Amino acid sequence: MGRVALLLFLFAVTVELSLGISHEFTLSAHDLAPGPPTCRTGKYNATLFNSWVLQAKAPALPESLKLYKKLLSLGIKVVFLTGRGGSQRNATVSNLKKEGFLTWEKLILRV
Repeated sequence: MGRVALLLFLFAVTVELSLGISHEFTLSAHDLAPGPPTCRTGKYNATLFNSWVLQAKAPALPESLKLYKKLLSLGIKVVFLTGRGGSQRNATVSNLKKEGFLTWEKLILRV
């Protein structure tokens, strides 16, 4: 597990144990790869990005998936927050599920 994921997990465990209540934990939909390789050059292309999102083939970031599974094992409710638009909801849900993010409390998209 990466350092940031490990720190977030330890924080979640500490809060869970000290308060004894269930919590929500927000993860970014960027827990999937943030864009097609051609978008990673720093030059954003909205048409290319939208086409890529609608393919629902973004690979999961391994450390994010590990953190997600650890949080679920603690009974923490996960909320995904993304800058993706509402028209991309179905593709995002499909992609998250294909990559192992099978359940969540909320998926919040940009209007």
